[in-house]
Amino acid sequence: MLRLQSSRTTTKWEGELNAYREARSQGIQPAGTSMKQINEARRASDAMGAAYDSNHMPSTNLIENKTVSKLKEVGLV
Repeated sequence: MLRLQSSRTTTKWEGELNAYREARSQGIQPAGTSMKQINEARRASDAMGAAYDSNHMPSTNLIENKTVSKLKEVGLV
């Protein structure tokens, strides 16, 4: 049983790292390597029309279609 759980954990971890690598290859910088953080960074990138960078941009929960125009006005995007 322990071996099966370990295999699932390894598979999940490898999937997350692959998704992170794919996001980075597109210029996206998620806040971490969890699928939640990667998906949030992708969503923010789609909303902004530019690659999201967690190091220099507001948190993904602040980025919505209606706020992107304001971010562009102040030069954050």
